[in-house]
Amino acid sequence: MRGLYPRKLAVAIRSALVPDRPRNSEQEFALPPDPLDERDVTPPGASPHQVHHVPGAKDVSRNTFEVLALRGLGTPLAFGLVILQSRFLEPTGRGGYIIAVLGVSLITRLLGDLGTAATNQIGTDPERSAPWTATVLRTAIGLGVLAALLLGSSPHLAALVPSDWLPDVPQRIAILTALAVTPALVTRSLSGILLGAARVRLWSVIQVLPSGVSLVGFLVLVILLDHGIEGAIAAYVLGHAVTAVVALVTTYRLWAGWFLRHVPWHEVLRLVRLATAMGLGSFLVLLNYRVELILLQSQEGDDAAGIYANAMTVAESLWIISTAISTAVWAPVLHESEERAARLVTRSAGKSLLLLTGAAAVVALVAPIGVPLVFSDLFEASVTPLLYLLPGIIVYGPVQILTTYISVRRGRPGYALVGPILSLGVTVALAALLIPEHGATGAAIACTAGYVVGAAGVWTVFAILVGRWPSVRRPRASMSRGV
Repeated sequence: MRGLYPRKLAVAIRSALVPDRPRNSEQEFALPPDPLDERDVTPPGASPHQVHHVPGAKDVSRNTFEVLALRGLGTPLAFGLVILQSRFLEPTGRGGYIIAVLGVSLITRLLGDLGTAATNQIGTDPERSAPWTATVLRTAIGLGVLAALLLGSSPHLAALVPSDWLPDVPQRIAILTALAVTPALVTRSLSGILLGAARVRLWSVIQVLPSGVSLVGFLVLVILLDHGIEGAIAAYVLGHAVTAVVALVTTYRLWAGWFLRHVPWHEVLRLVRLATAMGLGSFLVLLNYRVELILLQSQEGDDAAGIYANAMTVAESLWIISTAISTAVWAPVLHESEERAARLVTRSAGKSLLLLTGAAAVVALVAPIGVPLVFSDLFEASVTPLLYLLPGIIVYGPVQILTTYISVRRGRPGYALVGPILSLGVTVALAALLIPEHGATGAAIACTAGYVVGAAGVWTVFAILVGRWPSVRRPRASMSRGV
C-alpha cells in the first residue's frame, strides 16, 4: 500500500467493490431517489430503485436547436406564401382564401388534441403506445370525415339561419376546402403522439411541411396554370395531404398491427372527451383572434377581409417576441419557488411590453411604405387597420407569459380562458357596432378593445392567484435568470 495517498486508497477500494458500469450511449436516464421522500428510500435487502426511461431527457439541447432551426425555415415559407397570395390573388382572393381555410383551422384546434390526450393514457409504458396510436388514428379519420361533411355543407346550413353575420363561402370552395380536414386532423393527432415520444425532429418536419408543399403547389396551380383562388385552396389541401402521408408512413410501426383491432367504445369516448376538453381552449383562443374577420367578411365581403387579413398578419408577427420570452421562462416558472416564479413572470411580462412597444413603433413608421411595397399597392388600405391593431398587440402580448404561470405552474387552465372569453365578448359586441360604418378600421378598433379587456382579465387572475402584486426586484439570494 506504499505510495497510495488516502484519496487514492479510497478510489482503489471503491473500484474493487463497485463494478464499473458499461459505457453505453443508449444508457437509460435515471432519476435518483429523493432522500426526503420516504417512498423512494430503498430498505436494506430490498430491490434497487426502479430506473425510469424519460424520452428525450438526454437530448434537450439538440431538440431545442432542431426546433428553432426548422421554425426559422418555416416562418419565411409561410410569410412568403402570404406575399404570393396577396400579389396574385389580390384582396378579394386573399380574403376568400383566409375565410375558407379558417374553418379547417377551427376544427383541427377543437379535435386535434387526440394524440396529446393519448400520451396521457400511454404514460411511461411503451407497450401501450401501439394500441393507443392506432385508436387515435382511427378516431381522427372518423371525426375528420364527419367534420369534412359538415364543412362541405356549411353554405347550405348557413342559408337556413336568418342572419347577416355568418361568413359567405361559395359551395364549390367549401367542398374543396373540406378535403383538407381529415388529413389535417390526422397530422395534428399523430404530432401529439410524436411529441410525447420525444421524436422532435420528425415532429418539427411535420410542422413545416404543409407550408412548403403549399408554396410549391401555389407556384404551379396559381402562378403557372392560373387557377386563382381554387388553385390556392387546392395547394392548401395538397400540403395537408402530403404531410398526412408522411406522418402515416413514418409512424407505420406504431399503428400498423393494431389498426383493425377492436377497441371498446367507452375508451374511444373517453379519449374524445379528453381531447375536446383540451382543444376547447385552443379553439376559443383562435376564434378570439379571428372573430372580427368573420364578421367583417359577412358584412363587407372578401375584399375587405383580404385588406384586414394582411394587417393582422403583420401585427401578429410581433408576438414572436412574447412567444420567445414565454418559452424561455417555462422551465424556471415551473421549478422555482412560488415567490420567485411570480416575480419572474411579472418581470418577463414587463420586458415583453417594452420590447413589443419598441417593435410596434418601428412597424408603425415603416408600414405606410413597407405594406404597399411588399404586398402591392392594392393593400395600401391595410395600413390604417394595422396602426389601430398595434396597441392591442402590445397589451395582449404578455398574456401568453401570464398563461404559462396560470396553466402550468398553478394548474388552472380554466382560469387562463378568462382573457380570451372576455376579449371575444367585447370584440363581437363592438364589431357589430363599428364594422357597418367603418369597415376594416372598425374591426381593428373592436379587436384592440377586446385585447385590452382580455389582458386586464388575465392580469387580474394572475394577481388573485399570487395574492398580491409581486415585486419586480430581484431577491438577493440566487435565482434563475429567466430572461
